Amino acid sequence: MSTDRQKRQTRLFIAFFLLAGAANTLTRTRITLFDTFMFCLNIAIYAGLLLFWIQSLYQRLLPSATRRYMITAAVLTIFYLSFRATVYRIVLSSALLKRLFIYFYYVPLTLIPTLFLMACICISRRDKGESRWSERWLLIPAAALSLLFVTNDLHHLVYQPTIDPAAFSVLAGTYTYGLTFYLAYGWIGLTVAAGVILLQRAGRTSPRRRREMLLIAALWIAVFILYTVVDRFDIPMPYRMPGIHVIFMLAIFEKCIRNRWIPYNENYPGFFAQLDLPVIITDKALSPVWATAVPVRAAADQLKAALAAPIYPDPDTRLQGMPVRAGYTFFTEDESSLNRMNEELQEANELLAEENRLIEREQELIREKAEVEERGRLYESAAREVYPAQKKISELLAAAKPGTPAFRDQAAKILVLTACVKRRANFVLMRSERKTISAGEIVSALREPAHYLKYCGITASVDSEAEREFPCEEAMALYDSYETVIEALLDRTKELWVRLSDTELLFLADVEGPFRTPELPVKAEQKMEEGQLILRLSLTGGGKA
Repeated sequence: MSTDRQKRQTRLFIAFFLLAGAANTLTRTRITLFDTFMFCLNIAIYAGLLLFWIQSLYQRLLPSATRRYMITAAVLTIFYLSFRATVYRIVLSSALLKRLFIYFYYVPLTLIPTLFLMACICISRRDKGESRWSERWLLIPAAALSLLFVTNDLHHLVYQPTIDPAAFSVLAGTYTYGLTFYLAYGWIGLTVAAGVILLQRAGRTSPRRRREMLLIAALWIAVFILYTVVDRFDIPMPYRMPGIHVIFMLAIFEKCIRNRWIPYNENYPGFFAQLDLPVIITDKALSPVWATAVPVRAAADQLKAALAAPIYPDPDTRLQGMPVRAGYTFFTEDESSLNRMNEELQEANELLAEENRLIEREQELIREKAEVEERGRLYESAAREVYPAQKKISELLAAAKPGTPAFRDQAAKILVLTACVKRRANFVLMRSERKTISAGEIVSALREPAHYLKYCGITASVDSEAEREFPCEEAMALYDSYETVIEALLDRTKELWVRLSDTELLFLADVEGPFRTPELPVKAEQKMEEGQLILRLSLTGGGKA
């Protein structure tokens, strides 16, 4: 705000203040209509001055906390004047109503000095944020005192009536003051004094301005004392004390603003033009009015489109608009770094995707290799299992001479042993895939070598009563025993009957002469009856025959 403009506003403010004093003086003419008009004019001037000052606080862009406390104090001052005018200027027939208005009159009277002190605290620390304690805690005692005033009818700690409480209307001579009344005025005086002291500390860098502020405070005290003395002699004065308090509070705050103890800015175009942001403000016709130091490059049709939804004048610039009072504001956001990051992220995602594909392929190869190795181990294990039988088959093949009398018997024996080797290898592979082998699979393995026994001159039959699943190790021990027994019976019998049950493998064979059961991996029980061999292989435990 320029110095000339400040001086004009100060002169205008003083002129209206003098007019308010004249209006207050002219309320004593005893002409009812004229007195009422002057009274209303007096109240309107005070309210207008306060509202004008509130508007100026918004225009000067004060710090948020200080401005909030000052505006709240100004609004409460308007209520303070209104309550006082209602109590002392308007005739109230109801004692209760008049009493309540007086009680509520003390609410702004208690809160305004508290807000004055809170604003002074913010000024003293230059609105640098909250310190170890917040000035808002001061509202608690002020609110407590206000509540005691409002609820005086319940406890009479403020006004103590000396007449019937129902008829009490706070008239002089009908009450005495309670302790809370003195506490409230002590609080008011303490907060005002503390605020003035804080302002003196805030202006310690400028002695001249400190003296000016001290002069305003001293003048406030002097006028207060003068009015207190004059009031005892009932001498008419142009102002009431509430008006005096209002003017001096505004004078102190305004002096703080003009001394720049409270920072502010009214040079909107200059302030806006210095912003390092791409923003423009236009009128309703989309013509630029204010612009920042960073230009917004967009045509009128692009600005119009940006009001509905954000648009992109170029791939890296996002333009957005919104309505404001008397026009529109537009601003852009540089998204080039975001776009670069998105591109880098997309490249990284593609690289990761390719790496994931390679990893998946590698895992597939590892699994395939593991499967091949596992199959190799299984085949190697199967080969070890059947090696003795294969060696025996190789020896028989080497000894077999086509055209000789023994060739047919040798070939038949080779067929039987080959069938046993194949089935034993199958069991080895099954053991790697599962834990049990069904009775049907075991019977099928028993019947295949029995089928080839007919070429050895042996009539063989395999029956089954088994229903359970056999553990792989038990099934392989059973099959090894079966192979060993039929190999031992090749040259000793012409008829063989085999039966598999859940608990045993039974052999019945016609055998000439004594028969010795070979070593078996399962428990065997043998007996001879009338030239018939009865051999029982127990499936409930291992052992040697």
